[in-house]
Amino acid sequence: MGFIASLLVYLATFIRLLAFSVETPLEGPLIPVLVLFGFLLLTEPWVSKRVAWYPTVYLIIQTLLATLAFMIPPRYDFLAILFIPLTVTAVLTYGYPAGYYWIGFFTLALIYPMMITWEGSIEGAVMIALFCGLYLLTGSFASQLRQVELSRRENERLLLKLRKTHRELEEYKSRIEDDAAARTRSQMAQELHDSVTQTIFTVNLAAQTAAIKYRKDPASAGEQIDRMIELAGGASQEITDLVSLFRPRSVISEGLPAALAYLAKERKERDHLNVTVTISGKRELPEETSLMLYRIVQEALNNVSRHAGVDRAEIRLDLDAYPYSLEIIDEGEGFEVTRDQSKLGHFGLTGMADRAAEVGWIFTIQSHAGSGTHVRVEDHSL
Repeated sequence: MGFIASLLVYLATFIRLLAFSVETPLEGPLIPVLVLFGFLLLTEPWVSKRVAWYPTVYLIIQTLLATLAFMIPPRYDFLAILFIPLTVTAVLTYGYPAGYYWIGFFTLALIYPMMITWEGSIEGAVMIALFCGLYLLTGSFASQLRQVELSRRENERLLLKLRKTHRELEEYKSRIEDDAAARTRSQMAQELHDSVTQTIFTVNLAAQTAAIKYRKDPASAGEQIDRMIELAGGASQEITDLVSLFRPRSVISEGLPAALAYLAKERKERDHLNVTVTISGKRELPEETSLMLYRIVQEALNNVSRHAGVDRAEIRLDLDAYPYSLEIIDEGEGFEVTRDQSKLGHFGLTGMADRAAEVGWIFTIQSHAGSGTHVRVEDHSL
C-alpha cells in the first residue's frame, strides 16, 4: 500500500510538471532526472528484497535527484513533493526513530533550493515548514503501515507455528493412540495366556481322554464330556470377563461410584461374588482416571473370583480428602508378594500397577498365603 501511494504521488507530480511545460518550456535535463527518479522508485522494492544495503543507497541517490530537479530552472516549488515517496520508503524500511532521521535529512536538503526559489523571503521559510509538516504526517502514515505489516508478519509466523504445533500434537496423539492400542493388545494377550489359553488346553486334554475312553467303553466317556462342557463354559465366561474389562459401559456416562455399584451387582449375578461397595465423598474424578480405576477394580475382582477361594470382597473409594484412594480387599487364600509379579505369571497385577501409574496414582498390594489380599491405589497426581 505504501509503494502504491508513493507511485501515485510521483505520477501526480510528473503529470503536473508536464502541464506546466505546455506554457513554459522546460530547460535543462529536468525530464530525464524525473524519469530516472521514477525508474528507481519503480524498481526499489524488487532490488531491496535481494540486496540488503540497497535501501540506504537508494535514499541517498533519490535525495540527490530530487534536490537536483528542484534546482533546475524554472525551479518549481511543488517538486518538493518528491520527498514524500522517499519519506514513505525511509519509515517503512527503518521504522522509528531512524526513519525520522531521514525526514530531517530531506528537510535539510529542501532548505537551500527552496530559499533560492523564493529569494530568501518569508514565504520560502513558510514553504519549508509546510513541507516539513507534510513529511512528518506522511511519516506517521508510513509508521502505521509498518506496524500493520509487522503485525501481519507476526500473525503469519504465529499461524505457521500453530499449524506446526497442531501437526505435532496430531502426530503425538496418533503415537499415544498406537501405544495405548499396543498396551491393550499386550494386556489382552497376557490375560488370554493366563486364563483362557490354559482352560482351552485343559479342554483339549479332556477331549483326548474322552476319545480314548470312548473307544474302550463308550458309556465311561460321559464324565469327560461333561467336564469338557464345564470347561468350555468357563472359557466362555473368561472371554466375557475380558471383553467387559476392555469395554466398560457405565463409567463415562454415570460416573465411577455408579459404575462400581453396577459392577458389584453384575458380579453377584454372574459368578456369585458378593461385593460390598463403600464410597466416601462426592468429588468427580477426570474421565481417564475414573476409567483406569474401574479397570483396576475389574481386574482385582477377577483375581478374587479365580484365585482367592472366597465369595466375598470389599471395595472402598475414599474421595473425602486428598490423597484420594481406592481399595479392594478380600480374605481369601492370598499369596506371597514379590517385586516382579510378572515373573510368576501375575500379569494382572502388573497391568493394574501400570494403569495406576498412567494417571499418577500409586499402586500397592499387601498379601500373604492364607491371610487375604489388600490392593490399594492412591492419588499422587498433584
